[in-house]
Amino acid sequence: MASGTAALLLVSLLMAAAPGGGHAALFKATVSNCTQLQAKIREYRDTMETKGGTFRVSLACPADGGRYDDCVKPDDSFAVIQALVRLSGRGRVTLQAASSKCADGDARPRLAGAGTDGARMFVLTGPGVQLELNSLILDGLSLRPGIFAENAKRLVLRKVDLQNFTASSCDAYSFLNKGCGGALLTYATPVTVEDGAFSGNTAAFSGSGGAIYAEAGTLTPGASKFFGGTILAITRTIFKGNTATEGGAIYINKVSPKAAKVLCTKCTFTANSGNCSAVQSARSDFKKPSGGAGAPLTLDLGSRKSASSFAGNINLDGSKNTVCGSAVKSPQGKVTLSKVPKSVTGLTKAAVSTQFSDFLFTQS
Repeated sequence: MASGTAALLLVSLLMAAAPGGGHAALFKATVSNCTQLQAKIREYRDTMETKGGTFRVSLACPADGGRYDDCVKPDDSFAVIQALVRLSGRGRVTLQAASSKCADGDARPRLAGAGTDGARMFVLTGPGVQLELNSLILDGLSLRPGIFAENAKRLVLRKVDLQNFTASSCDAYSFLNKGCGGALLTYATPVTVEDGAFSGNTAAFSGSGGAIYAEAGTLTPGASKFFGGTILAITRTIFKGNTATEGGAIYINKVSPKAAKVLCTKCTFTANSGNCSAVQSARSDFKKPSGGAGAPLTLDLGSRKSASSFAGNINLDGSKNTVCGSAVKSPQGKVTLSKVPKSVTGLTKAAVSTQFSDFLFTQS
């Protein structure tokens, strides 16, 4: 990945809660290219830093002249992370298609471009920050990774396609070591995905999670946070042609004593590749603060009419391992069992192994 690759627009929004307990301010803007987007962000930045609030940006439809192929000039050429959008602190930002006529399919606004030194396209950090993307296409051109979120309040993706992203690190930067989550890398952040698609994404260098890597814990030293509840809630989403050594499409890592859950209902997994070709989970459960074993990780792939389906996924090691659960015993606590529903399409339950001691499903 060339360090001289043109960078996308850097947006640094440091947002505080509205003072005096009043209602947060709402700012709106409509743009037709990334240069205008950059200008609007600058216009509202000072206000949002002092008062907090919500910033809603509508992207003009391509049919109405919206063109987002100029997202290459950085907001600050000296910034460490040359991201398209970088959010921290508090506040809510929404990027959405400006009209219903470009809310679906190839008519949606398409944000594409490579970054400097493999920086993520979107970066979220801070317990009060929220990002919502609606009816967009994000394309990394196989040159940069997608979204990074750590300790954020929430990330929501609706009708968003993330394609051709390549990760070469498990951070917001690129150190060319091991890739985590080609399109989406999250730590201790609840994520909702609806009616989207992840295609052609890669976690390089024997990486984990070609499309998504989700961890119920934090990355930053000294900022430890145990996250419980639903890590991922994914509905009616397609995973196609994603690649990683561990978890071709999704990799989940639970390093928390709290119970955690991953939901993936009515999802389709096809042509993903890895030693575990579709979904892989790992757990190293620590003791609860009060003592005793950690709570379980539950992987829910839907049942009956809401079941996910698996077909045509490719195993790099010659096996048929498709949905895999591996548990690593921790000296700090007992490993508990994970659960996978029985009624999913295209999978057959297999005997657990030394490598995958929680559960193992092979492709039918």
